[in-house]
Amino acid sequence: MNKTIKGVDLNHLKVIKKNNKNAEVDLIFCHGIATEPGLHYKIIKQIKNVNHYDLGFPAHYETEEKFKYKHLNIEYFAKLLVVFLRENPDLKNIVLSGHSMGCAVIMIALNLMNKEERNRIKQILLGAPLTINTIFTAWNFTKYFTADAHKADEKLIKKFFKDLFYDYQKFVEDFDKWFSLEFYKKTQNDQKKLALSIMSPISVKNILKSYHSFKEYEKVTIITADKDTLVPFTIIRSYIKRYLKGARHIEIKKAGHAFILEHKKEYIEILKGIIESAKEVK
Repeated sequence: MNKTIKGVDLNHLKVIKKNNKNAEVDLIFCHGIATEPGLHYKIIKQIKNVNHYDLGFPAHYETEEKFKYKHLNIEYFAKLLVVFLRENPDLKNIVLSGHSMGCAVIMIALNLMNKEERNRIKQILLGAPLTINTIFTAWNFTKYFTADAHKADEKLIKKFFKDLFYDYQKFVEDFDKWFSLEFYKKTQNDQKKLALSIMSPISVKNILKSYHSFKEYEKVTIITADKDTLVPFTIIRSYIKRYLKGARHIEIKKAGHAFILEHKKEYIEILKGIIESAKEVK
């Protein structure tokens, strides 16, 4: 029986959908904080044997229905994910994938689902997950609270990208290829509020509870990067080994927090393998 979820407006959720003919798997992606919805699809769109669903959460796009401050938290984002799945019962052979904040959204959502709903999820991919490192990661983001995207220059972009990439210079040079300054101008204030909410004791508690109460780590793959300054490598590696037993852990070398883009080819190959595994699960 479904746990009733009240006060959720799906107009607060952006869904970037791309269906492919004869696809057997539905890939649902949850983005990290300060990441433009649709960037993940832009990076991996060459994968044709899945139906793509890139979700966009409040503070990351202009919603049809204006959200309130109380909606700027990962618990609400998790409820949006669960309600989205309930409203789309035809999505059954699902790979849930997330990056950073999106991983915490997924784990809290799984905790809200009943057994039948969780059985629709065949594989889970967590990239640079927000877990034991939650406060550290969100606190690191606060150094941008005084930054103003309207006054952004190459110096500010370099500072930001040093936290995202191991080899950041080439992405500074290719900024317009992957990123939009207009996106940050429109969303920066709400994203700062979101970062504060993530650091709240209740959110930290809920994040940790969701990881520790989950019992199906055999279908979870976790990717971390050895040069990630936002999700400290040594801390997260020890945490996975000690507490997330059964999960498959992949370490990407010479990579920063945004390894999905920085090591695009390697990430795509990992994702392809997970998609194939999802096909095999009955």
